[in-house]
Amino acid sequence: MNLLRLGLLAPLWLLSSAQTAPDPQVIGFPSAVVEAHRLSGSTTVIVPPSRHAGQVELQVMIDAAGKVSDVRADKSAGDFGDPAPAIAAARQWTFRPFEYRGRPVAALATMWVDYRFGPAWADPQAAFPAIDYDTLRIELSRSACFGPCPVYTVSIAGDGTVTYRDDSDEEGAGVVHRIFNRNGTLVSGTHHAKIDRAALDGLIEKFRAARFFGLKKEYQAPITDSPTYALRFSTGAQSMEVVDYVGRMVDMPEAVTALEEEVDRVSGSARWVKGDETTLPALLAEGLDPHSLAAADLALGVHGPGGDAVVLGLLAAGMPLDRMVRGAQAPKAEPLGLSLLATALQDARPKVALALIERGWLTKMPVPQRMALFAQTAGGCDPAVARAMVAAGVDPNARIPATEDFGFLDGGSTALHVARTRYSACRELEDRGPLVRALIALGADPNAADGEGETPIYGIEDPDLLATFLASGARTDVKDQNGNGPAFGSWTDLIALMLLEAGADPRGKEDGKTLPMIAKEKNMPATRAWLEAHGIR
Repeated sequence: MNLLRLGLLAPLWLLSSAQTAPDPQVIGFPSAVVEAHRLSGSTTVIVPPSRHAGQVELQVMIDAAGKVSDVRADKSAGDFGDPAPAIAAARQWTFRPFEYRGRPVAALATMWVDYRFGPAWADPQAAFPAIDYDTLRIELSRSACFGPCPVYTVSIAGDGTVTYRDDSDEEGAGVVHRIFNRNGTLVSGTHHAKIDRAALDGLIEKFRAARFFGLKKEYQAPITDSPTYALRFSTGAQSMEVVDYVGRMVDMPEAVTALEEEVDRVSGSARWVKGDETTLPALLAEGLDPHSLAAADLALGVHGPGGDAVVLGLLAAGMPLDRMVRGAQAPKAEPLGLSLLATALQDARPKVALALIERGWLTKMPVPQRMALFAQTAGGCDPAVARAMVAAGVDPNARIPATEDFGFLDGGSTALHVARTRYSACRELEDRGPLVRALIALGADPNAADGEGETPIYGIEDPDLLATFLASGARTDVKDQNGNGPAFGSWTDLIALMLLEAGADPRGKEDGKTLPMIAKEKNMPATRAWLEAHGIR
């Protein structure tokens, strides 16, 4: 994130002398911006098991040269015992100097230090067994969680045979998990593959180097709702299983996580779990018919870009798109092409969306549905998809239906509201600037208000994105249904300052509190300085 770009807006802010104030000496910057400026120092502290593992929240002052000048623990954020180790670690941090309007400033930041236990083995000198390839079996199981965690087991035998099984028939917590999250995997059932001896031996050496047979049998963190991972290594009469339940939060060595990932990589489990370029060839070799209902179900089950190769391959193989199906979110049966297009837009998979739009499926979609999808997904979270949808007749100012409950977004929101928030279909998008600029270029109104009267600049936490909106004509002299301007839409000091300097009205109340009261409560020094300079107390 390049805050130097903020200097480009100085002429815009200085148009009204009534809104200017002396240059701020200290500004509270968003945590993401501060982390991007951090040059050195660790955010992890190893503590003895007698202490709590967890995060210590710190208020950190960074001087204009990028050195930490003061650190204080925020006790209200949780008590993890003595904050002194976290404070000592923070004092070692160095940062790239912060600037505002081209001038150096001190930065105030909220940052976190992880307290973790040191890695522990039950017997670090335990011998690694001799390998009997006839009985060798390496296995990884991943369980359900309170979310879309993949549930499967993959094993590798001594002859290189890989066996993958999705555990959709298992009882217990996975039952509830599947009701709301399917099974978290793309391909159901049991499948096989083969790896060569060199790959297998390389994996065995990773287990040996990790001193696997000397690990503790269980590493369990004191939390809930997370997945359980189990690694098993058996050869001859010797067998070892290590259970990992958020083990990195306690005393589990990093090597265990590395082994879990290596078993996945060597076995090629991604072809069944997420989908990749090897998935469809493997399934076709097993007898999958691209024209079958099973192929349609497979295409409908793809979520995330990993499965793009699967869907695109099925399209190229002639999968019939006019087959009537009922997708996961479709209230009634509809053509497969429509269901696939809706899913691709909702999952931000532009390659599949564009392929289906090129085949004419957007124009076959009912107008209200395509308008709502454009708004709900910010044009598929992709400039090229947004342009294709508008070229096909979609209104760039289409809105989410006012009657819909759409999570963090209000009814009446437009694609720009969706594009600017991380709690949306575009949550995986790192840089939202290109999408926002593309939508505005297509005619999306940066001043359109949602059902609460808020325009897209309300609630922005990314200063570069706010700068993009302001440079594109977003007005700051607007009010929501409560009579508050956009300065009340964020408790990040830098964001509020930018909005105030751009003309946002500081008058109003949020939950009975004025902006000066909020700025004091939230420790927003630059905002407080601006308000005091303008006689607003």
